[in-house]
Amino acid sequence: RQQELETLSVIHSTIMAGDDETAVLGEITRRVAELTGAKLCSLVVSSPGSGEYPYASYGFDKDDFTRLFGNGAPYGEGVAGWCILHRCIATSSDVLQDPRYDGLRQFALATGYRAAAAAPLEFDEGIMAALVICYGEERQFAPEELTRLERLARQTELAIRSVRQRESLSRFAFDTALALTEAIESRDPYTGGHCHRLAEQAGRTARQLVLPRREIEIVRMGAALHDVGKIIVPDAILKKPGKLTPDEFVIVKQHCYSGGQICKRVPF
Repeated sequence: RQQELETLSVIHSTIMAGDDETAVLGEITRRVAELTGAKLCSLVVSSPGSGEYPYASYGFDKDDFTRLFGNGAPYGEGVAGWCILHRCIATSSDVLQDPRYDGLRQFALATGYRAAAAAPLEFDEGIMAALVICYGEERQFAPEELTRLERLARQTELAIRSVRQRESLSRFAFDTALALTEAIESRDPYTGGHCHRLAEQAGRTARQLVLPRREIEIVRMGAALHDVGKIIVPDAILKKPGKLTPDEFVIVKQHCYSGGQICKRVPF
């Protein structure tokens, strides 16, 4: 019980600190496998149109699954498909003898698992998923093990919602920043679209440097807002067709400081 509480605490910390859904769910499947002693752990997403596929996994390479099944295994197969269809926990003490595994037996043989259990969770609006644990030997599952798996599935569902909410807020903040800079740039046809282009270029550079996702978003936001201080520059100076006077140039240069004062309020 103490180990489970510690794992739940670590999962909670992972949720709070992570902003990359794939990385967060990959870490959760690893932690669940460690807690339960499972050989494999996966978050299987299933829908009638696309079948079943492992969205996140630990203990096997998703490419191996793709080589066997392409974009998805048959819908409703295995304990994952069964638990999603019936919205309840499902187990199989021996997948090689279980008719629900007719379409997945090849994968079970390839990865070396014999028993499995799955708990359902909501992955997206109208789309269900299952948290699946697999073992290398035949076995029965005790009630307390299934209760624990159900709790872990609820925690995984919370992780998905939390990360997506942060992603939504991040997109909203970036779009708001772009709207503000575009409004400011509309006063200056010479630099129209400059901040948007710079933000996209900065984002590409950050991704090429393999920065963490959160840092990429900060770089993009900073690039989008870098000229926001122009709001203090009068139109007569901003749109002046000729050379600026020394005093006017001083005013233009102040936009850097003003932008810094504005941006320090942004919670990067």
